[in-house]
Amino acid sequence: MNIVNKVKGVVITLVISVLVFFLGVKAKAESTPLNLYQVYLNGEKIGLIENKEKLLNLIDQEQAHIKKQYNVDKVYPPNGLDIQSITTYDNNISDEKTLYEEIKDKEPFTISGYKVTIKYPEEQNLSEGEEDTGPKETVVMNVLDKEDFETGFYNTMAAFIGSSELDKFKNNVEVEIQDVGEKLENVSWYEDITIKKDYLSTKEYIYTNSSDISRYLLFGTLEDNKSYTVKDGDSVSSIAESNRLNVDEFLIANPEFKSANTLLAEGQVVNTTLIDPVVSIAYKKTKIEDVEVPFQTVYEDDSSMYVGTNVTVTEGKNGTKRLTEDILYVNGEIRDLKVTNDPDIVPTINKVVKRGTKVYSNYQVVLPQNSDGWVWPALPNNVITSRYSWRWGRMHEGIDLSGAGYGSPVFAAGSGTVVQTGSNSANGTFVTIDHGNDYYTIYMHLYKYSVSVGQSVTAGQQIGQMGNSGRSFGTHLHIGVFIGFPYRGGKSVDPCRSIFSC
Repeated sequence: MNIVNKVKGVVITLVISVLVFFLGVKAKAESTPLNLYQVYLNGEKIGLIENKEKLLNLIDQEQAHIKKQYNVDKVYPPNGLDIQSITTYDNNISDEKTLYEEIKDKEPFTISGYKVTIKYPEEQNLSEGEEDTGPKETVVMNVLDKEDFETGFYNTMAAFIGSSELDKFKNNVEVEIQDVGEKLENVSWYEDITIKKDYLSTKEYIYTNSSDISRYLLFGTLEDNKSYTVKDGDSVSSIAESNRLNVDEFLIANPEFKSANTLLAEGQVVNTTLIDPVVSIAYKKTKIEDVEVPFQTVYEDDSSMYVGTNVTVTEGKNGTKRLTEDILYVNGEIRDLKVTNDPDIVPTINKVVKRGTKVYSNYQVVLPQNSDGWVWPALPNNVITSRYSWRWGRMHEGIDLSGAGYGSPVFAAGSGTVVQTGSNSANGTFVTIDHGNDYYTIYMHLYKYSVSVGQSVTAGQQIGQMGNSGRSFGTHLHIGVFIGFPYRGGKSVDPCRSIFSC
């Protein structure tokens, strides 16, 4: 009996299902399919509408405040909105106004503009002393007008190069160098920059003028600039120093000033923000200049004269040398420099001094360790590419010399004892010399050294060769002068004020 009842139940269910199916087919056959629009938001169905244009017009008309804010003529749907034409029997149709209200509360609307993508090379473009933190993240900027970005980018380049010089280069009106002078040869950047037309979300920041764009590209932020009000007695140099800037950085941040000698007015407000460029503006220059070559003092030992007796045989005279320099700058900083020597304009005459070595009987006399003075630590055709000053917010504790090329000789700046040699990731291959009286010099980024710890050296003796080791941006010598052992409690001093005149 139970089996019979179960069979009856199955049969009845099948009959009902068949009747429902055919009734449905008949109903659909008797109705007309509808041409509607299925609306999706971020991939999710949110409703059916009859008129696509009505919804789009509502979005445009109801967002008058967006048009006013960005000074545009049209507002577009959110980026996640998709409207597809479909044919359906479903007559559950939504009102366009109702659907607009739902969209408005969920996603921001868009305006037409441009996506600027700044992609960095895998190998960082580091300044000397800057920490390697790995590849930088890609920067995406929303820009209303493509021309604003191009103008802002051009103004950023002009901040480093100079607007007059950049304009001449752009318009190809630069003249060849006559005797001395400089010429801009090439301008480029290290990043991959693409500009693509797109719909920009009004919830994201959108750049609407070239000034904000150049400000961001130069300082890496749109936050208020750090400023300083000029007081009586202030100068470009003093303001820069007190704000951990070097003069070049100050001039880049304040392009209205053309040189460190610009006179400032009391009450004038200047920008003291540390630049942190988003892009790496690389430019090459040819520079021809006449530089003074200081004479060296050469000592000739004379055993017929007593110790302490010096006689000048020839007076020294500085010379003049014309140098042709091919210079690569990146964001205002010299990254590479090659020097070609032209014939000397005025030859250098070294000072020659006879020095007595005869000692008095019954007395022991020791020559002062540094009696032969200080000498320039590189060949005369090397030039200073970076001075003792603030650089990118950090103190550059020495001077950089470049020009003679990889492997050119490096000399001891004074007599003393080698107390340290070695190599590390920051200083590269280096030598430290103790000159007595708590004076030390350190020579960094060498290709190799040719002295050993404990060895006595004399001023002008070759101790190594110029290289590009460690955290370095090109072939150069970094020489630092310290009172006390370098980087072990010693205090750095400016080589150009302590042992050199430069």
